[in-house]
Amino acid sequence: MVLDQGKTKQGSLAQYISVSRSHLIARPSNISALEAAGVALVGLTADYALYELASLQPGQNVFINGGSTAVGILAVQMAKATGCTVTASASTKREEFLKSIGVDHVRLLGLLRGPIVLILHFATHAVH
Repeated sequence: MVLDQGKTKQGSLAQYISVSRSHLIARPSNISALEAAGVALVGLTADYALYELASLQPGQNVFINGGSTAVGILAVQMAKATGCTVTASASTKREEFLKSIGVDHVRLLGLLRGPIVLILHFATHAVH
């Protein structure tokens, strides 16, 4: 079965699919087909959260909870590319990684438990 989105623009479950060449890119040889398939969903999730839900604009400050997760890593890069200042949460062992991908401020939350709003308030306003 071949899926042709010509006239109806509707989809279905199919063994083969026909799409415009402009919608495709080659998979890098250093990642598996399974890994490449996951990138699309991760990217769409980050894009939806930043631009559809949060209406992110250049110059804004953005907090990414779980900055070293799959969605978080792409969200950090998208927010930086938009021109935002990025703060992200992470464990101590991921701090340097987050800085290496462009995070401006890292909140080391470690194993803290509780509502994220309260954790961030105390992490941000702690007396040093």
